[in-house]
Amino acid sequence: EYALQKYSEGKCHILPILVGEYLNDPKLGKVFKKFGVFDVSVFPDSRHCHKLSEAEVTIRQTMSKLFQLQGIFVSNDTIASEEVMKSALTVFDYPFEKHPEFNLKL
Repeated sequence: EYALQKYSEGKCHILPILVGEYLNDPKLGKVFKKFGVFDVSVFPDSRHCHKLSEAEVTIRQTMSKLFQLQGIFVSNDTIASEEVMKSALTVFDYPFEKHPEFNLKL
């Protein structure tokens, strides 16, 4: 919720990374199944219950706002790869080569 608040104020970027997985299909072989759990009804329709939480909206409302943001789809076997970082930087229009601090040491 805090990140979404800062995002709406233009003080941060949020890039959802939606992790899918490769499955073995008997007929098609290895197929990619994208992340697709966008059903917000599975989230509690109540505020966060932590005593230090300053929640103003419910968890369900927060997840609904988060799912409205453009994300990138990745597979579970590439989540820690340099390609994911390059995709993320491209979304924010950062030339990867000009940001050596983002180079991953895998």
